[in-house]
Amino acid sequence: MSNLSNIFGFALFLPLYGVYITKLGKSPQLGSSIWAVHTLLTGLLVLFVGRVEDKLHRGYYKALVGGNVLQVIGSLMFLLTEGFTLFVVGLLVYSVGTAILAPSWFSLFSSSIDKKHSAKGWSMSQGFGALAGSLGAGIGGYLYYLGEFSYVFMALVVFHIVGLCFALRALKN
Repeated sequence: MSNLSNIFGFALFLPLYGVYITKLGKSPQLGSSIWAVHTLLTGLLVLFVGRVEDKLHRGYYKALVGGNVLQVIGSLMFLLTEGFTLFVVGLLVYSVGTAILAPSWFSLFSSSIDKKHSAKGWSMSQGFGALAGSLGAGIGGYLYYLGEFSYVFMALVVFHIVGLCFALRALKN
């Protein structure tokens, strides 16, 4: 559930990213470049963090919580900023959170699915992830229509807090 909540939360904002960048007075080209750096950084960090998490063993639940905490902090930075620089810093914090969260989530999920029905388990993960993303994108557009980006960012923070709560619950169990 933590992963679905995070996918839904980020999908609230992702389709509106270009609109937000231009609202901050920056060009779509700069926005595209920043997004490229964000995804490159996230990808490289995921590769590194996955290797580290495998060496640490049993730290997956703590990494799941830590990644979620950073995603909440990054989302809060989106909500609390009106400026471009703090937005970019928030995006970087969010990138690091995703890089810590993703390998641990996939490791925990893959160890929990029934090996005889792994295709069903993975298809449910991907299918529900796509559904969460599509719902998030639609609701994000509606929230923007209702009240600008503050509504979108408030919802983003809430859904990442929900994801953090699920991660904390998993850590406790």
